[in-house]
Amino acid sequence: MKKRVLAAVLALAMVIALLPVGVLAQNGTMTFKKFLETIEKESSGKDVIYNGHGVTVKWGPTANKGTSEEDMIDRVQAPNAQYQIFRKIDDVGNVTIQNVNFVYVPGDITDHIDDWNGSTEKDFTEIQIQNAELQFLNTGNVTITNCSFEKVIVSPYGGAVENANRSATVTGCKFSNVYNAYAIKDIYPATATIYVPTDFDTKRKALSRANAAEKGLK
Repeated sequence: MKKRVLAAVLALAMVIALLPVGVLAQNGTMTFKKFLETIEKESSGKDVIYNGHGVTVKWGPTANKGTSEEDMIDRVQAPNAQYQIFRKIDDVGNVTIQNVNFVYVPGDITDHIDDWNGSTEKDFTEIQIQNAELQFLNTGNVTITNCSFEKVIVSPYGGAVENANRSATVTGCKFSNVYNAYAIKDIYPATATIYVPTDFDTKRKALSRANAAEKGLK
């Protein structure tokens, strides 16, 4: 009997060892910094494909002290702290993210400098900056499926790239508690497919009217 139990335990251990990192993180929590490191490791060539299997990415200026989370903010444009993801990774093509729960915890931002706010250090309170904005600066398509965003904005604008052949797809996602801002903004790709739930919980509509008019979205 003991031998059978031991054999079963060893077999289970072998199966767990073969599982991808994302599966082991199911229903767990990681910082935003760890999330970026993980998706970079799991990228296929120049494309990023990440399935979080229900992992929660939780971060903020003061939520993870000692992890340099505050230093990762690229720009501040009230009421949003802007994170220009993939900006520092050369030529990232298509980005696909699935089954991730993003949670931003507002906090005071101190001694911040960026090109939007000038060359002098500035302080911002958690009342002034209540959202995180994920600005996707990859050169290819952006596809986000079955994710949730708490105080987090999706912005697939791409930066200074050619948008004529890019697409943005956001489906099966839920946004909540986005303060005084659009939850999906700067939809620069030429084509977009966006489905938002009818119980969309935000103080503004999901999409900017300009984006919606240009792309025929409702």
